[in-house]
Amino acid sequence: MGRKGTGAVAVGECNRISIKYLQNNGYLIKGCATKGKLSWSDRRTGQQMAAITIYTVFGPIEKYIRLQYLHTDPHTGEARVMDYTIQIIEQPSNLGKGSVLYFQCPTTWRRCRVLYDAYHSPMFQCRQAFKQRIYYPAQQASKLLRPLESYLAVCDRLKQLTGYSRNAYTYDGKVTARAAKLAELQYKHDYLNKERWKYTTTRAPYKHLLPKPLKKGSTVQAAILKDPANRLALYCYVSPD
Repeated sequence: MGRKGTGAVAVGECNRISIKYLQNNGYLIKGCATKGKLSWSDRRTGQQMAAITIYTVFGPIEKYIRLQYLHTDPHTGEARVMDYTIQIIEQPSNLGKGSVLYFQCPTTWRRCRVLYDAYHSPMFQCRQAFKQRIYYPAQQASKLLRPLESYLAVCDRLKQLTGYSRNAYTYDGKVTARAAKLAELQYKHDYLNKERWKYTTTRAPYKHLLPKPLKKGSTVQAAILKDPANRLALYCYVSPD
């Protein structure tokens, strides 16, 4: 008989607010105060799961966000109106130009770039503020699927960095930071590609379900397993040498 689930959640399953999202969507503009609405939807059904009102102030002295929403306690059913502010800290960049923005967690006072709402917490907090851990997908994966999860994360990051309209890899005779990061990710991509393929083709009961190794650069569709939730059935594999 299997044990009961721990109820652990991953970062992708939580409602989250990030500095990057606020900057990209016009919430953090110097000298301006803005108001908006943030909402989260179920990835499978598209149904809205939560929504909050957000006020942002980004002045020369005051920098903060103010969150307003209704929180319902899952145990007592009591509804509570939440209205609180989270300070924003601006630190000089270690590159010598510009600055980097951080949230100041309202619970631990740590600096962070992302705030999470998980485990029925009434407030948005940093990952370290929760008694229960918030996991990354690779940390929840089995030993069989861990290289695959890491490989997919690297592929997503490569797509982000190669999606710019201007692909300059040198500037003033020097390699750009993006070009150096691309080279590092490409190395990880090649290494993890071999690791995920090597492990899955040598472990039962999946060995007989996967195709025989092909030449480098060839692609083959993974065999459809009986369990549709298995990640092995959802991706195409590229075999190493």
